[in-house]
Amino acid sequence: MAATAAEGLLPGPEIIERAGLKAWPGIEVEWDGQWVRRAANGYTKRANSVQSLDRGDDANAEARISAAASWFEDRGLTPVFRVTPLAGPATVRALDEAGWDSVDHSFLVAMPLCEVEPDPRARLFNPLDMVFIGAQRRLQGYSDATVDKLRALLRVMTVPAKGVVVFSGDGEPVASGLMAIADGIVITGNVVTLPGHRRQGYAAAMMRTGLSWAREAGATIAALNVAADRILQFNMLSKHISGRNMRPIQALLPQQSRLRSFSGAWRSEQYDGRAEPAGFLSVPLRPRNSPRSPVNVRVASSTSKNAVRPANSVL
Repeated sequence: MAATAAEGLLPGPEIIERAGLKAWPGIEVEWDGQWVRRAANGYTKRANSVQSLDRGDDANAEARISAAASWFEDRGLTPVFRVTPLAGPATVRALDEAGWDSVDHSFLVAMPLCEVEPDPRARLFNPLDMVFIGAQRRLQGYSDATVDKLRALLRVMTVPAKGVVVFSGDGEPVASGLMAIADGIVITGNVVTLPGHRRQGYAAAMMRTGLSWAREAGATIAALNVAADRILQFNMLSKHISGRNMRPIQALLPQQSRLRSFSGAWRSEQYDGRAEPAGFLSVPLRPRNSPRSPVNVRVASSTSKNAVRPANSVL
């Protein structure tokens, strides 16, 4: 069922996460209740991780986490658990007790898709087009092996998608990204700008062009994951795209759902809903007695993190 942004309301994290599974698929997928394991030859943690899509499905969490870890290790992959607001408390507790290490923290941001004008410096491509692949190779600094993994993932995409490339005045690619539409939500990924050309409007040009295509193709909501240490830059970018600054929803957290180091120590503070500084991780669990407020802002966000085993995995 396609999501809509009626009266400025946004769908909850489950709807966006399920759309993300289609928009950024795994090559190999296996379900365990409402947990999903995905593998894609190690290309991105998102496509090579296990995550829960239902907070209530956390029975036998310890055994299921162990089984998921073995599943990844059998494929030569570092086990990664993607912890979102949909991971139940027993699941989070089992990860902590097993000594899984927190490695990333990101914000899932979403907004109703407004009318935007494409940028004449940008072009749209089939995701498997050599121009788009070549731009990603150059801008991301990909090796031949990584490009092969990217191609393999793109080949299993079944939803409408476009690669976007922005060119400089001399015809060189300077920014790129991938747009894929699932359930009425356009998911943006692989966003990159050439280092020497940042803060010159190229990323905004890429986003406007991709979102313009998505809106014409029927999408009503835009979403993407933003690393915690880049949330302030995204605030500025979003203003250039839609004319609005990002206003995240306040996340309601239990007082002891805070940063955990590998030693198992917790830092407990009251979270005030602001974007956290780089290096801070949180498990966004809503207290059971907390009312669910409607999402009535133009742009909303929820937080997520990745947990890996073993503790000394290379990021």
